[in-house]
Amino acid sequence: MIHGISAAAAQNKMNALGRKNIPFFFILSFDLQKNIVVPLDHCAEMGIAFQFPGISGGRIIDPQKKQAMITDFTLPGEGEYQQAFKKVQYHLHRGDTYLLNLSFEVPIQMNTGLDAVYRSAGALFKTYWAPYWISFSPERFVDIEGQTLSTHPMKGTISSEFPEAAERLLNDKKENAEHYTIVDLMRNDLSSVGRQTRVEKFKYLTEVQREGHGLLQMSSHIKTQLPEDWTSHLGDIFFRLLPAGSITGAPKQKTVDIIEAVETHQREFYTGVSGVFYDGKVDSAILIRYIGQRNGQCYYKTGGGITTQSQWEDEYNEIREKIYIPLS
Repeated sequence: MIHGISAAAAQNKMNALGRKNIPFFFILSFDLQKNIVVPLDHCAEMGIAFQFPGISGGRIIDPQKKQAMITDFTLPGEGEYQQAFKKVQYHLHRGDTYLLNLSFEVPIQMNTGLDAVYRSAGALFKTYWAPYWISFSPERFVDIEGQTLSTHPMKGTISSEFPEAAERLLNDKKENAEHYTIVDLMRNDLSSVGRQTRVEKFKYLTEVQREGHGLLQMSSHIKTQLPEDWTSHLGDIFFRLLPAGSITGAPKQKTVDIIEAVETHQREFYTGVSGVFYDGKVDSAILIRYIGQRNGQCYYKTGGGITTQSQWEDEYNEIREKIYIPLS
């Protein structure tokens, strides 16, 4: 059983540590009911290891030569997927939601344990809470430097092996509908904590490498200006922005309610957020590309955005495409 502190306690602790300028690491669950907020020098004793751009710390991982690989996995049956997909489509056509990120928990087999996954996976953000779960995420949630808060929502994915993959992704009607919705949602979210909010860069592509072929993913950059005393309100800022729009949908609260009714697993920390405050700045990641472990079995949590234009076969294939350990 994974325990953590309440939303109110986490929010207050983040505010207090930020006010005192004490470097800390935080992990906030999807439902914000199980949260970890710990000074950086206490991460190791909590079993936490992390590697972010420009900073890493926590638990020491023993070096291993073997490259971690997923050797087998069992997707939900097509009938099970279609049942959930149809429930989401019902709400989409009623107008209850315009975009919903539907996820599943997939049993997997690996050739190594989670320590080796942490050591060998290549990702922009790695967070490992031994022995429970690991995330090797390509997606930043928000970063703060000076008084500028930026976010880079990632919505839209295609295998790079397709001919003219970049052009196909940038012009795909369904993927664009997802992306426009999330950019609009995140622009509104940032406006609730800052001022002079604007889209700095719209629809740029990045590639993640894995065995066989890579994945192209579409992102945008949105930023806002925070007040001078933002470090004293770090908890307030994050809890106002969460859960992250790119892994819920829009409108956010109603979509979260539908997710809880439709999904057949508990997300727990999957699609939550991890982050670090140090040197007067913040960086944070959305906890996707996520492997959890319980009772000796590992599970890969994976999903994708659903709109009225979605076809279940394409979405079913997308959750398969996202089950991988990125190459270092």
